[in-house]
Amino acid sequence: MSTNHSTSLAWYERVVWRRRFTCEARGFYRFGPTILRYGDPFGFFDSSGERPDIDYMVVLPRLYELSA
Repeated sequence: MSTNHSTSLAWYERVVWRRRFTCEARGFYRFGPTILRYGDPFGFFDSSGERPDIDYMVVLPRLYELSA
């Protein structure tokens, strides 16, 4: 799954993007690395970088209570 976000920031400003996932199947999922592209608003000076951080999520089956 790939998602693109875009925004403009002033000096010393930062942004946080949060993601919501719908997990329809159990399993072991890996997220990352993140590729960053940045530059000036006119496209004269573009650059890119990569955040090698990798995170994992384990999705377990839904638990149901058994009736007695």
